[in-house]
Amino acid sequence: MLGKIKFFRTDKGWGKIAVDEQADVFFHISNVKDSNLRCVEGEPVEFDAVESKKIQGTLEANNVRLVSGFRHEEFRLRGHPSTYLFQWGYTQLDDFSEPSGNVISGVLHNLAEIALDEDWSYGDNETNKTPFPILRSYFVNTFYKLYRDGGVKEVSFSGRNWAAFNTGLVDDRYDPIFALYEQNDRPPRPWKFHAFCRPNIGRAGQILARNFSPLPPAPKYFEKAGDVIFDPDTNIQPRYDHIVYDSIEKDRYPSDFLKKHVPVGLEWRDPAQLEKFERAEYLKAFRQGLEVDARTDRDIRNRIDDAIALAVKRARWNFKTAIPLYYPKSNAISLLLPIALVDDNKVDLALVVTRTAAGSYSGETVYKLKWAYDHARLVCRPDSDWLTPKISEASEDEDDTSDEETALEPSLDVSLQSASALDAATLLSESGISKEPFVAEQASPQPAKPESQSFLGSLFGRRS
Repeated sequence: MLGKIKFFRTDKGWGKIAVDEQADVFFHISNVKDSNLRCVEGEPVEFDAVESKKIQGTLEANNVRLVSGFRHEEFRLRGHPSTYLFQWGYTQLDDFSEPSGNVISGVLHNLAEIALDEDWSYGDNETNKTPFPILRSYFVNTFYKLYRDGGVKEVSFSGRNWAAFNTGLVDDRYDPIFALYEQNDRPPRPWKFHAFCRPNIGRAGQILARNFSPLPPAPKYFEKAGDVIFDPDTNIQPRYDHIVYDSIEKDRYPSDFLKKHVPVGLEWRDPAQLEKFERAEYLKAFRQGLEVDARTDRDIRNRIDDAIALAVKRARWNFKTAIPLYYPKSNAISLLLPIALVDDNKVDLALVVTRTAAGSYSGETVYKLKWAYDHARLVCRPDSDWLTPKISEASEDEDDTSDEETALEPSLDVSLQSASALDAATLLSESGISKEPFVAEQASPQPAKPESQSFLGSLFGRRS
């Protein structure tokens, strides 16, 4: 019998097939026998119709497969960078509870256990959505970078299909750790997680070594040392529209600082004490007030200029003050500088600076320290006296995600757009979407060059 996929519930494992001039036919994922079937809306299928065992008088589908001769377009990932991994391969990163109450540990526990010891959480784990929030962000964004650069490798050998990528992490003997995936027999994701492994260590390591030659490359974020070394003699030109207006409206500034710089005509209310909607409305009014209150606006800019000047002095005294940052939106390296607004001895925000075509620095924006650490950790483990995992703001709300959530589904590839096959809400929940708006770019087909050794490990700490 012929039909088309009407919808498929990824979270439930079942869906229905639309058949001309007949009632829809139920099917379960266990009856999908074609690994090329993605179970997306409109996908043409053929199947064997049998009487339903649960509902008398209805049909259900067995041996569901693609219509002979039908070929999908090339599988491509689109949308928010933090969803790439979850579109590509089933990966249970986080712990979850079964209906019985039994808690199943996510695979991040395995990675944290194998990798060189490191603090992967912000303070008390019990307040976090995931056991290892830093490691989670690192793993998801590392995959995005590797996929863009052609560093995720796929092979077929002796009837088995495998995929792997280099996590960029090492064990206590400094051997690289790889993520190994096998072909997924449950669409629409083509791969499913198999194991973390090291070459020729254990069964998974043997599979890796026998099937991948050369081994997948480690992520590479910069070409030369100058990209990650800050020059304190080069001028920084702040972009006040982003640093002041946008960042205040996005609730990045400490309340103690804002309280001293309230625009004329606006009554002070502590944003930290307001509900989300009220806070958003108040900070929007705060921004609008600054745009017409030149004196208060100038006071804030002068304080930011002072903070930048102090940061440059710190960087001149210790070059490790400036920390490399990888930002997926632009697929580029920037630098982070500490910004102390209320107390010179306490850093409140991280200033993002980038090189301009003219050779100067542009102060692009400021971020909360938690977000800054997450993205700095992609390049290397920060060897810093001001940016560490012990960040007091970790429990605060980050920037609003509403824009990126509504923008996700339209930007997905046509083969992934169906909410029935890979519903956007489920995907966002799985990916633990980060709070900064990203704009994904099409993945580059060019493979990454093998990562070269340099003296930067001694400058910024191990890439472990």
